[in-house]
Amino acid sequence: MDGPVKTVIISGLELKAKDLTITDNIIWSRNTGRVASGDMEGDIKAKKIKLNLTLAPLDDEEAAAFAAAIEPPFFPITFRNPKSGKTETRKFYVGTPTYPVYSYADILPRYVGVAANFIEK
Repeated sequence: MDGPVKTVIISGLELKAKDLTITDNIIWSRNTGRVASGDMEGDIKAKKIKLNLTLAPLDDEEAAAFAAAIEPPFFPITFRNPKSGKTETRKFYVGTPTYPVYSYADILPRYVGVAANFIEK
């Protein structure tokens, strides 16, 4: 059974997500590490959101629009934040997107499983 449709908006482009996982990245201070007792010491400098996104199947036009949306070094993404329960827009940058080709037949989706990781600026 398919779950509810999840959508994200990247640079104004609304996309259907097959899978979306939201995680917190903790940025530790430079002096963080284990001390002689084995305890961890350090300071948290920031917490940044990471989005692991796999899109619903895309045709050529949709894949090109997605590629254009993530082309700038930093861009806005609108998503539902589980911590606040609200829809939020934040600036992100992208890791390495992947575009698995499903088929070159015109009657089938071209790309299935297009995915990327996005890290908050």
